[in-house]
Amino acid sequence: MTNAVKNNNPPLSSCGNFAAYTQMDSESTSCNFPQISYLNEIYNEEPSAILLLPFRNVTEWIKSMETWHGLKSRLAKFCVFPEYNFTIEKGRKATDEEFEDLYCKHVKHIRKFVIEHPTLTLVEYSIGAENVGDYLASLLPHMRLTPSHYGHMNWKNNKVTM
Repeated sequence: MTNAVKNNNPPLSSCGNFAAYTQMDSESTSCNFPQISYLNEIYNEEPSAILLLPFRNVTEWIKSMETWHGLKSRLAKFCVFPEYNFTIEKGRKATDEEFEDLYCKHVKHIRKFVIEHPTLTLVEYSIGAENVGDYLASLLPHMRLTPSHYGHMNWKNNKVTM
């Protein structure tokens, strides 16, 4: 996606022809979150896209970042999000309060973007909700989702929980 955007090409089609794109950040020493930085480019490519905004307890999210491919330290070490006024000075450890603020600003940013781009559809859901799979399948029947495949993943030895 980064190369596509740099070359003024559509970001999503550079990834292949898929019905959905998720977990768009990389698991490396870079800081590329297209769902933040390339939101306008994604919109220009797919102005009638459905954006999914998953929710979870913020404290649990912060805790999970510590064990998910070093996400918490990667965010603090490499990432600057001018959209969210999020910058951690080199050598300083980011606080949980800063990550909580980042989380809240992201939600507000996505909601505002969708309001400003009414051809988009926003679906918000809780990954821990007991019926999250049924909920998503009911909202997205054209995707032919299998409800039991959705829920809180990568938790407690990678067991799927609903």
